[in-house]
Amino acid sequence: MPGIAGILDLNGTDLTHRLVRMLGSLKAEDWHKTDSFTEPGFGIGRVSLGVINAAPQPVFNSDRSLLLCMAGEIYSYPEEAPKLYGSSGSSSSDNDAKRVLQLIERRGIEAVNQLNGAFVLALWNSQERSLTIANDRFGLKPVYYFHEDNLFLFASEVKVLLAAAEVNQEADPQAVLEFLTFEFILGGKTFFKKIKVLDPASILVFKNGDLVVKRYWEAGWPHDGNSFFKNDPVERGKQLLCQAVERQTREKKGVALALSGGLDSRLILAAATEVGRPVPTFTFGQKDCDDRKIAQLVAETAGSDNYFFELSSGYLSRWAERGVWQTDGMDNCTNFAGIELHSKVGEKWRIVLNGSGGNELWGGISPGLLKFLFIQDKKKLTEAFFRKMSTGFSEASCPELFQPGFYVKIKGAAYDSFMESLSRAPDQSPLGKIYHFYRHEKTRRGTLMGLVMDSDQIEYRLPFFDYDLFDFILTIPNKLRVLAQFKRRLIVRKFPRMAFIPYQRTGLSVDASLISILFRRFGNRFVSFFQKGGLLADRGCVDNAGWLRNELQDFVNSTLLNPKALDRGYFKPEYIRRLVERHLSGKQNFSSQLGLLLTFELWNRLFIDGEIQSKDFAG
Repeated sequence: MPGIAGILDLNGTDLTHRLVRMLGSLKAEDWHKTDSFTEPGFGIGRVSLGVINAAPQPVFNSDRSLLLCMAGEIYSYPEEAPKLYGSSGSSSSDNDAKRVLQLIERRGIEAVNQLNGAFVLALWNSQERSLTIANDRFGLKPVYYFHEDNLFLFASEVKVLLAAAEVNQEADPQAVLEFLTFEFILGGKTFFKKIKVLDPASILVFKNGDLVVKRYWEAGWPHDGNSFFKNDPVERGKQLLCQAVERQTREKKGVALALSGGLDSRLILAAATEVGRPVPTFTFGQKDCDDRKIAQLVAETAGSDNYFFELSSGYLSRWAERGVWQTDGMDNCTNFAGIELHSKVGEKWRIVLNGSGGNELWGGISPGLLKFLFIQDKKKLTEAFFRKMSTGFSEASCPELFQPGFYVKIKGAAYDSFMESLSRAPDQSPLGKIYHFYRHEKTRRGTLMGLVMDSDQIEYRLPFFDYDLFDFILTIPNKLRVLAQFKRRLIVRKFPRMAFIPYQRTGLSVDASLISILFRRFGNRFVSFFQKGGLLADRGCVDNAGWLRNELQDFVNSTLLNPKALDRGYFKPEYIRRLVERHLSGKQNFSSQLGLLLTFELWNRLFIDGEIQSKDFAG
């Protein structure tokens, strides 16, 4: 995907060739723009779509002692920023890099804390020979790095770093286990022991061979007292949501919204309409999916045009390798539905609003969370939440899945990592830990990987991560996140026309009672299944389970049951065969588990075996 990359070698001289190679790995399409700069021992560059911040980079200060290169954009600056810029002319909306450099030069690198946006930046001080990398509060633009002795490499993709001979490509067994357990990797790990991802809200400094990383911001936690309700929080929530959407729809054309049957994207559409920034919408999936039906109703209610892109049932056999390549193998390939269509979307719109993070921030309709309100024993609660988040292979299945020689290296490691993550939650209440894990791990390392995959065609904007809106969302009492109580209240009171349209996961209107939701979710799904023309609750946009049994059966068998895959030393062949057989026969639904195994096998082929090079995916 487009992004930034660089190299600092204290023992090196001309790094031009190495930098060209790194940027070549980032450039997925011939039409992508490339900017670069090298001097003895240092090189930096950027690959972009040429849509946002299209001005050349890096940018320099007046005496060229500082240069800055960045990926992403800034939505709002500190209030005093215009005074700092003066009459330099740097206030152009298409030159965030220049404005950020001027702000840092005057106020220091800590000024990044007040930059409201989605970005990662690299600042080079040629006099001190120091490199500083900083990202936004949420790590929305990932950056990976490798450090050994006097060499430091960084890039927006893992694969870019693997081209360096110094980078050991030894897999991290704990990361493998976490991926197969949670469907994402925790913390700062990647599949490779020596390559890390920068934590959100971090400032990394590499100088004289030493590496220091510090956090400049930590999320607070909600207060469950009465103070939240004093100043009409629903009205305040609407105001901040509208402000966030207004900031991210400043272009007069070329911006669209990815619209599903859920609540988050309809909230964004309602806010866009409210502020006079109507946007076209699009939905993708199989022809008869609920997302299509509901999204059409939502778009019509808002007076917007909705475009539907139909997904072919055999898409995964054609696109899985490219998706694994683009995500560095860190997303379950059964989440790749959009990859077949994102180039078609990109032909119409280069900037897309997306509701990612809404469930994790505002709360979602997940009746399974209700039990955590009643479990008093903290250990039992933690174990129950661990089981809920183990959507791949459970801890109990690991002895059957893994070869003994591998299992002994990772036994219990997923639970240990899980507990370590929970221990970092600022709010140590049960729900505080749960929503911290959702925000810090599931969203960042899981949900947002789908957007990374599409970034070779589309610039994404995520209104729910606007700093001002996020600060407000953090004050919502955790109990009001369960079953999305506050979010549903916001829709019903401030966007009532949207409230009567069914929600995809329940088939009920937004203001449905708790009893109705539980009845529909647990006791009455089969009724809706037989309603002609009705909405099938929780059917989503794709039928991965059915497609893996039918159109993708040959792909599953040829990928997972070939001798090379079965003999890698990770898994017991008889268990893999049994898992495949039970799913294909329809006895059980193992679509998530098969997706993880398919992803991991393709990752091995691409990144360990080196069977396919990046140029095979270009264009």
